[in-house]
Amino acid sequence: RIKFKYWGHTDIVFHSSDIGRKDGDFKIFKDKSLYKNFLYDLENFLNGSNFKMFFLAVDKNNAGKVGWNDIKIYKETTNFIIRNFLLILLSNDSRGEVIIESATAEKDFYFHRALGHFVAEGLKKPKVHHSKVQETLTSISFVSKKNHDIEEQVADLLAHAAKCKYLKRIPRQGTYEDIILKILKKKIFKMPRNASQIKERFLKF
Repeated sequence: RIKFKYWGHTDIVFHSSDIGRKDGDFKIFKDKSLYKNFLYDLENFLNGSNFKMFFLAVDKNNAGKVGWNDIKIYKETTNFIIRNFLLILLSNDSRGEVIIESATAEKDFYFHRALGHFVAEGLKKPKVHHSKVQETLTSISFVSKKNHDIEEQVADLLAHAAKCKYLKRIPRQGTYEDIILKILKKKIFKMPRNASQIKERFLKF
């Protein structure tokens, strides 16, 4: 609905870098009033949508100091992402699937590898049998930007916010970065207060 309102069609890809710089398809927002209205609509959409986010930030300089090359970084981070998503699903006795924005054959392989490991071996800490993992995390698929998945675009918008937070950037009030940082604060996954023992069993890891 937002895309159709401002462009008259929906095959627009939301990228934080383009939105912030008013570049590419977002050049129309050189008009300050139009830009303000767009940010208002985007903020309402994201705040009103029922989702939670978690992120993994890697300082490549520090990783290099302990001997991690790009392959080691990608191997460990994909494993960590899949494991944490699985633990969140288990804590809520839910089912889910993984959808990845395809990068390269090599990088995509590590997501397959991580999921395959947990499906075959289960978890050691906390102890979860592989059959339970198979029931919980049911599939993995890869999409390109041209697929126009809104979930991938939302992830891109808030990943930019997570980077700003990690780098401790303090944007000017009312700017795009200021708005998505406030949204991130509301949407980022947190340990529930008074979590049950079942939830704590998974989330403390």
